Amino acid sequence: MLLEIEGLTKEYKRNRLPFPAVKDAALSIGAGDFVYLTGRSGSGKTTLLSMAAGLLKPTAGTVSLEGKNIFTLNDGEISFLRNTKIGYIPQGLSLLPNLTVEDNVRLPLYLSGKLSGKDLPREGTKKARSLLEQVGIAHLAQAYPPQLSGGEQRRVSIARALINDPVLLIADEPTGDLDQETTAEIMRLFSDIAGKGAAVLLVTHEPETVPYGNRHYLMKAGTLTQKN
Repeated sequence: MLLEIEGLTKEYKRNRLPFPAVKDAALSIGAGDFVYLTGRSGSGKTTLLSMAAGLLKPTAGTVSLEGKNIFTLNDGEISFLRNTKIGYIPQGLSLLPNLTVEDNVRLPLYLSGKLSGKDLPREGTKKARSLLEQVGIAHLAQAYPPQLSGGEQRRVSIARALINDPVLLIADEPTGDLDQETTAEIMRLFSDIAGKGAAVLLVTHEPETVPYGNRHYLMKAGTLTQKN
């Protein structure tokens, strides 16, 4: 199994009393799976994804990627794992404003060490431009994030998440500020990624994205249940 989540729990304090944002969640995702997660705002979806990506340490439980519990790693090892193995698309905007669109997309590839020497600038640029073309904004490669709309920045974040060919793509409402046509294009791209053997874990509120997934989970008051 590519991703294995067992007994995952995250508690916060509310009026000095423990408040569970996520309660004893369990989820298994294999290569090629396209799993989508729905639920009301505040139900714990983003907290679950943050733990699955290694960004947030759980109160209890485990997250295993390719058989390795990621929380047995130190911060540097988790960061390297996330950069090389996981494509993460956060709900908010997260681009570096002082870098061009192209450089934002290329950055994870540079940090991964997958390319070196003279191959890095040429291959990095080639791959970044290909991804920007796939998400429909190749013409904005030399623009800066503050010059873009929210939807355009979202598409840059998607391209950036895919630059290292992740085995697991985690996306938190990636099409929330995109039009219907672009949403369909992005969902087809994600479906193609799953078809090539990666796993996709997607949070969505949009009914038109649902048919692309092969398994549906519902988050309600911190509890995760499988719907089909």
